[in-house]
Formats: sequence, structure tokens, C-alpha cells
Amino acid sequence: MITLRELTGRREFIKRAGLVAAGLAISPSLLEACGGGTTTGVTFGTAPDKLTAHLNFTSVDYNPPKVKGYIAEFQKVYPHVQVDYNVISTDLFHDKLTAVLAAGGSNVPNVIYVGDDFYRQYIDARWIQPIDSFPGAATDRADFFPHTQTALNWQGKLYGLPYYSSIFVYAYKEAI
Repeated sequence: MITLRELTGRREFIKRAGLVAAGLAISPSLLEACGGGTTTGVTFGTAPDKLTAHLNFTSVDYNPPKVKGYIAEFQKVYPHVQVDYNVISTDLFHDKLTAVLAAGGSNVPNVIYVGDDFYRQYIDARWIQPIDSFPGAATDRADFFPHTQTALNWQGKLYGLPYYSSIFVYAYKEAI
């Protein structure tokens, strides 16, 4: 059973994913920088049912069934955006993705999952671009928890949207 909070989170994820896809679809230079993918000539404000794109989304293998569900919901809102979802195992993800990005060409994904432990390397290599200019980015940024804002920003620019975050609690036995 899906709770109202989970449904709200999923809807918010779809909305944010749509903003990213819209930004990719209307930014030919970003698509060229990322490699493959095709778009039609659309502009910010294009209705979701008029937006046409083919996106290659590569992600780590964190809960693929849930991600596939997000993609299915996304495609209900953006029916003419085709998403090819490619999963790489966690232990091989960084090395494989880095090799694909370094090689360039048509195999380079348009949308990638990048953890905060490696995104600086990808920024320095110019493999990812800031998303500050995408519609809604400033509004979404105001909704982030402070630690996710820190993790997703570099030199004042926003490079991603939060996918998930965790809190770790250190517990100890006082008697020790």
C-alpha cells in the first residue's frame, strides 16, 4: 500500500524529473555535450504532450523496479519522451560510467545518476553541466534540506536534484 506521503514524494519526483528532461530536450548544446539523444525544436514552456525526446538514462542498480515505476509515471506525463533505462551494478558503476563518458560518442547517456562522491570529477571533466537555468530549479532548490544543497552544489551552481538522502545515527552504550 502506498502512503499519501510516498505518493506526494513520487509525484514530486516525476515533476522534477520532467523539469530535467525538459531542460535536456530543449538544450541541444547540453545533449551534444552528453553525446547521444535526439530532440525536436522545443522551448521552455512546451506542453508535456508536445515535448519529444529520446533519452538514455544510466543509473546505479539501486532499486531498479522502483526507478522503472518512476519512469513509467514520467512517461504518462511526457508520453513522447522515450527513456532507455540502463543499469550498472554498484561495484562497477563509477569505472564503467567514467569509461563511457571519457570515450564519448553515441553511447554517452543523456541523464545519469551521479553520487556526491564522484560528481566533482565529472564537473571537472565537463561531462555534466549545471541545471540552474532549468525551469523550477530555483524553486526546487528552496525545498532541499541544507545538507542536500551542499552536496548538489559546486561553486554556487546546482548540478543535480536529490534522489534520496539518509541520516545515520551513532549509538553507543553508556556503560562502556
